[in-house]
Amino acid sequence: MGSQMTESTIQSRQQTQRPFQTARALFRDKTFLISALVLVLIVLAAVFAPLIASHSPDQMDIRARLTPPLFFGQKASFDHLFGTDSLGRDIASRILFGLRTSIMIAFFSVMIIFGIGIFVGLLSGIYGKTVDTIIMTMTDIQLSLPLLVIAVILLAVAPPTILSITVVLGISGWPIYARATRSNVLRETKKDYILAARIMGASSFWVLKKYFLKNVVLSTLSFVVLEFGLMIVWEALLSFIGIGIQPPNISLGTIMGDGLNYLINAWWITTIPGLFITVITISLSFMSRSIVRTLSV
Repeated sequence: MGSQMTESTIQSRQQTQRPFQTARALFRDKTFLISALVLVLIVLAAVFAPLIASHSPDQMDIRARLTPPLFFGQKASFDHLFGTDSLGRDIASRILFGLRTSIMIAFFSVMIIFGIGIFVGLLSGIYGKTVDTIIMTMTDIQLSLPLLVIAVILLAVAPPTILSITVVLGISGWPIYARATRSNVLRETKKDYILAARIMGASSFWVLKKYFLKNVVLSTLSFVVLEFGLMIVWEALLSFIGIGIQPPNISLGTIMGDGLNYLINAWWITTIPGLFITVITISLSFMSRSIVRTLSV
């Protein structure tokens, strides 16, 4: 019995030290660092957009309308590095301000998804039986509805503001996290250090606070990173088809939508914001793979 308790104590300490070990391993991973650096630069550009942008995002210059990006035509100029749209607005400046909206919506929607999913998944995994049945039934029902359908229905009722789109995206994605969290909890409950804590009289709340919350959050970190990129794509899609962000607000999706009728003659209006989305999602994908690789060691 004493040896079992000793092993459980060692295992408990290893679980406590695991987040720090994971962080150190990630900072030694070149792929993770490069991807993180790219994202940090993009986020900083968005944060300091008012200082960096050479033009106001809504400033129109009809004489410069449909100016191509630098090095892509005779009309190209250093004053409009990424060209202009059909109203003569500077694409580079609009992208900087659009990034702010897209990143903000993605961040807060992921926080909603993460918060609801982790909380519901922990309840389902710890208390089981009736609670588990009810929660898993709810997740099955919501998973049967595509996110786009849920978004269209909800945004038809609520006006498409930054807040409403954030909430819609947030409440549409939690079931996957709830299921992943529940699976992790069920797996962790069978380990020796949890059984030892139960034998010593630890309550479910204490075990949840001490072990489950930290371990489950760490194990779902790679999903959160990927979800951030997915939310940027979903926001862009909703805005591109006209049910997302509305003027005068700007996002990457609205900029792409502005170029829908100019795909042949002014490809840069849609393509360049799309490239930014691609760079963000690829960087997040590499970061997620690095996290998975580190956690599996």
